[in-house]
Amino acid sequence: MAERDKAPVGDETRALIAADRISGTAVHTPAGEKLGTVETIVIGKVSGVVEYAVLALGGAGMGKSRCALPWDALTYNTDQNAYVADLDPEVLKNDPIYDEEVDEFDPKHS
Repeated sequence: MAERDKAPVGDETRALIAADRISGTAVHTPAGEKLGTVETIVIGKVSGVVEYAVLALGGAGMGKSRCALPWDALTYNTDQNAYVADLDPEVLKNDPIYDEEVDEFDPKHS
């Protein structure tokens, strides 16, 4: 039986994780610089595919800036215990884009 086919113990296996456990997971650059944390993931209703992750950017007292990144722009790095996105942190700091009233993310960051 393939690893991904094994029944999860609790809500996580080596290859699978429950959607609610992703919220709060750090997102880093490949060099380990923290970009933010996953606030939520957005899943296609019909396809069942994770489309994008909404990242909460910055730290305490910096307001609530958020951006949406295509899910396939993130990879999980077990050494960093975080998702990794090959993005320039300055781009996200200067131009966070996410509007929860809109049905799509801004493709500038994709």
